[in-house]
Formats: sequence, C-alpha cells, structure tokens
Amino acid sequence: MLREDRPRRTGVGGGGGGGGVHTAGTVDDFTNGAVGHHTRPCSARRDALSNCGMYIPKAFQTTDRAELVAFMRAHSFATLVSAGAGGLLATHLPVVIDDDGEAIRISGHVARQNPHVAAFDGHTPSLVIFTGAHGYVPASVYEAADSVPTWNYIAVHATGAASAVSLSEQRPDVDDAMHGMVETYDPAYHAQYAALSEHYREGMLRGIVVFSLVVTKLEGTAKLSQNKNPHDQLAVEAHLLAQSDPAAREMGASMRARRESA
Repeated sequence: MLREDRPRRTGVGGGGGGGGVHTAGTVDDFTNGAVGHHTRPCSARRDALSNCGMYIPKAFQTTDRAELVAFMRAHSFATLVSAGAGGLLATHLPVVIDDDGEAIRISGHVARQNPHVAAFDGHTPSLVIFTGAHGYVPASVYEAADSVPTWNYIAVHATGAASAVSLSEQRPDVDDAMHGMVETYDPAYHAQYAALSEHYREGMLRGIVVFSLVVTKLEGTAKLSQNKNPHDQLAVEAHLLAQSDPAAREMGASMRARRESA
C-alpha cells in the first residue's frame, strides 16, 4: 500500500524526519503547557520508548495541549505498550485521564496475572497510544493523475513510566482510581458498586493491579490532507463524508470542523 504523507513544500526544505534522527513537536513543559521541538537519536536499547517518538511530518503536527487531552478523553480505550525484560508488552484497556494544569496523569488497571504488571515499577518506559477515526483516501479523488492513495487519521502518543498502586498500602488511591473509572464510563453504576458485598468487591480488587502514569512527553498527529492543495482537501473531505463507514465519515467531519475553524 503506497502512502503519500509527505508535506507539501512551501519553501526551502520540507517537514518530517529523516535518517536516524527524530524531530517532533511535543508538550515537554507541563507547568506552562509550552511546546518545544527536540531532536533525539533513536536507540535500540530497552529505553528506546523514552528516547524515540512518533514520526510526525510538520504539516500534521498537533501541539495544543487542550486539544490533545480532549482527544485522549474522547478515545480513551487505549493501547499501553511497555518495554519488558523479555520484549515489548502490549495491553488494550480503558484509561482515565486527569489534567490538573501541571501534570497529566493516566490511570487504569489490568488483571493481576497480566505480565504487564512487571513493568509498573515507576521507571520502565511506557507508551499509551490513543487512536480515533480514520479513512482511506483513494488516488482518484485528487486532481493530478500522478497520485497514490493514502490513509487519513488522528493519533496521540503519551509517554511516561507507570507505577503500581498498592492495594494494601495505598487503599485510598485504589478506591479513587475505581471511582474515577466508574465516573468516566458508567456513572449510573456507582450505587450498584457501593452495594456490592465486601467479600465480592475485595475479591475483585485483589484480582487486579491499578497503575498510574505521569505523562512526560505528549505527541499528536492529525493527518487531514494538509499537504494537499485546497481543491484536493475539499475533495477528500467530501469523499470521506459520503462513505458508509462511520469512521470515514467521522474523519471527514474532523476535516470539515478544522477547515471551518481555521
């Protein structure tokens, strides 16, 4: 499958990274929400998740903190990836995102038997991936015959180190995490959860491990045909909005919303 994701050149040079050096716009200073550009060499070592990042051509960079957090909350069934001793660990799970203006914290829980628990040590690099709508863009929608198809999408990556929240030593924090999960996904369940027998509730809690991850790097990409001319952008938008696939229509709506707010 060919992909045309190169930024449209508007002057000398172009967007995106190259070779073994990754350059991305990230939210590195969570005290004031500043966005900085940094260049780090990618590494094959176990800490590679913290040294490297998402490939983001400049035309598709999304660096607004509030927009990134809103996207994470709207698409909070995420993929957690950690660098385990024996290789990469990946778990698909719902998470809760808290942002107090200084730190962004992601919390969730996994089954105690999940090998991913070993990575909740407070220093192993982890990556939380949030994805939303996406849509196939056929080459036929473009003006130029010399075109290839591509895929439009939006994604956010949050990097940090996850720490386990101890049921025996940090019980109030575990209860807060469970309250936050219920409040986020099923507020009507609060009363039923409170009415569970102590034996049943404690058994359920012993079967899971709650984790908390403070985000140290936040990256976002919104590939919405920004590297195409206005005619092609409108053609892609119209094509996606006309599809029967809800994800494609949502992507078209995202393109329209961003165009109308520009």
